[in-house]
Amino acid sequence: MLPVNTIPEGLRPQLEKTIEQWQRGVDEGQTRRLDAWLQISPENPPQLARIWTGSEYVSRQTLDKKDDFLSWLEADYPHKTLTAEAIHSDLADRLVDTEDEKEFDRTLRRFRRDMMLRILWRDFCRLGELLDTTGEMTHLAEATIQAAITFHYNKLAERFGKPVGKLSGQEQPLVVLGMGKLGGYELNVSSDIDLIFTYPEAGTTQGGRKEISNQEFFIKLGQKVINSIDTNTMDGFVFRVDMRLRPYGQSGGLALNFDAMEEYYQSQGRDWERYAMIKARVVSGDCLPGAEAAGEELMEILRPFTYRKYVDFGAIESMRAMKTLINREVQRRGISSDVKLGSGGIREVEFVVQVFQMIRGGRDSRLRERQLLKLLPLLEAERCIPEGAAEELSQAYTFLRNTEHAIQGYQDKQTQSLPVDENDQLRIAWLMGFAGWDDFYRQLEAHRLIVDDSFQTVIAPPEEEEAEVEDHWPNLWLDELTKAELQAELEALGFDQAESIADTVLVFKASRALLSMQKEGRARLDQFMPKLLSALLERQHRAETDILALLKRVMGLVEKILRRSAYLLLLIENPNALEQLLRLCDASSWIA
Repeated sequence: MLPVNTIPEGLRPQLEKTIEQWQRGVDEGQTRRLDAWLQISPENPPQLARIWTGSEYVSRQTLDKKDDFLSWLEADYPHKTLTAEAIHSDLADRLVDTEDEKEFDRTLRRFRRDMMLRILWRDFCRLGELLDTTGEMTHLAEATIQAAITFHYNKLAERFGKPVGKLSGQEQPLVVLGMGKLGGYELNVSSDIDLIFTYPEAGTTQGGRKEISNQEFFIKLGQKVINSIDTNTMDGFVFRVDMRLRPYGQSGGLALNFDAMEEYYQSQGRDWERYAMIKARVVSGDCLPGAEAAGEELMEILRPFTYRKYVDFGAIESMRAMKTLINREVQRRGISSDVKLGSGGIREVEFVVQVFQMIRGGRDSRLRERQLLKLLPLLEAERCIPEGAAEELSQAYTFLRNTEHAIQGYQDKQTQSLPVDENDQLRIAWLMGFAGWDDFYRQLEAHRLIVDDSFQTVIAPPEEEEAEVEDHWPNLWLDELTKAELQAELEALGFDQAESIADTVLVFKASRALLSMQKEGRARLDQFMPKLLSALLERQHRAETDILALLKRVMGLVEKILRRSAYLLLLIENPNALEQLLRLCDASSWIA
């Protein structure tokens, strides 16, 4: 009863093979059950044909577990839209009275299989939107994480007792941060999950056969949770777990308390970790006593690290460096076929959005939203991106993510690379709604060009013309010139009072405040001073100004802010701010 003739000719052999294997392996009762389901709705036969053709993973699972699959169809599972609460409740019902660890792990994997069949069915048959697919994948991850925490916490507490805070005397929960797409409710259909394990207070366990430190307890708990979710058994796996984003990376402890987390991010946290933390969200829920309140406390601790209260010009420099690294990686690895990492791919859309979140999120709490598609219209309204860009980038991102799902859902593999086999290419194009690969690929390239254009434009390097003008200036500041040499250079450029200006610059270069600067601050000062000298000469040309007096006023201010080099960066990144500073200092010594 399946409409084989509606399937592209190159894909029919796979569908016919699946039908043959099904017919060979079923009895008369199973045949009647499937026929009855197919006749319930005219949509059912083409949907089953589509999913059996589009996903080898789904066809394999249905052939291996025929009775389970038929019961699943009869319960109308593929057409149900499940809320987060329904997903959690379904898993909880399956785990009632489960005491054995192996049985627990087996139940998680079977639950994941059933959910994946439904999610892929709905995605490939376009019964829901992109955010339905990514949202349900995220809820699935949260449900399994929370179930694993609860199960293993209780088991460990029977042996070691419950972890108790040294200061508060309260039972301590495990708090799990979901990073990346898990934090943003954007998991793909074969995604890994990036996690960070933490707990509120140091202390020891109480009430068990053997007391251990809280850290030992939570490390053991973290290991158990990872094994239940990540280990690949005969029943498969639940999610691949990646812990590398935790403090100190792979060399760091698997679980740290809140004080250690705060100390790390305040003293050692890097800009790429701030970038990653934008998506961070507590995914452990309220599965343990006090977990929800502890999660809220943790997010308050991390917020000052992630978001600065002022417009964060310091992040521009590091984001520009990160963007350069992305461009180099694409060129070096030749990953143009990768819809995530290649030029114009998913990562570049994410970068465009997260740059503005990182720079402006401290002042504008609306930018702390984690879902990309909800942020794009806001960024356009705030003129962070050009008019019309939100719609273009939204369409491109949706197309790229749907393509990613079509690639991954075929064999449940974590890959974003476009296939090279002609039949696999035809399958992707067909699932995406195109007659053939060439039509699909032209549309894909159009979207990627739009994405890459936005990516290359955001935090662009200085204009080439500006760079050419500034090329004369660094030598004046960076070279070890004598007074006579510096004076001659200044005179050649047209400075009035060149001798006195040379004196002022050299005195400042030898000052104690400058010599004691940290490396990062000195690098920013070395960027700023050539810009200042260039702006002073320009001002001399277009106005009757005592450049020497103006230089001394500005240098007095600069000396006061050397230890707060973010102010220097503000002036470097904003020529208008530097011009305003010069205008004010020129107008009034009191203001300076």
